[in-house]
Amino acid sequence: MNDKEIIAYNKLVELISPYSEDSSTDVKEEILEKVNELSGIEVEIFDLDTYWKACSVEDFCKDLAVERVKPSVLSEVEILNAIKLIYEAGENIEDFDYYLAKYSNAIEYHFKKTTGSLLEAVYSDENDTFDKVIETLQKSDTICL
Repeated sequence: MNDKEIIAYNKLVELISPYSEDSSTDVKEEILEKVNELSGIEVEIFDLDTYWKACSVEDFCKDLAVERVKPSVLSEVEILNAIKLIYEAGENIEDFDYYLAKYSNAIEYHFKKTTGSLLEAVYSDENDTFDKVIETLQKSDTICL
């Protein structure tokens, strides 16, 4: 995470940690507004009420703090570098999740796929090298994020 993301993460943890499903609607909406100002994605009250069923507050806030790269901003070389970062993160789940969150929208926009997943392309037994992952993304119209 970069410095800006770390600052957002710390503020998000501070905001969300005391949050409760039982809070009044006014309190929830006030917290939601602050969370959305800090977050890299749009969050709804439902997300705040239910995230804890899937992950810790820390993991939830890490995901929210990631600055997503906007579609169409990256060059071909930058797209390939982003895919390489995701591919090389491999078993390092924290890095993998970070790069996937940061770059997936840009990669999806670049390859304009409609079905499948980037995870399938990266972890397919057939795609055992980075070059094969890129080849799959470039030729197949069944991979998307």
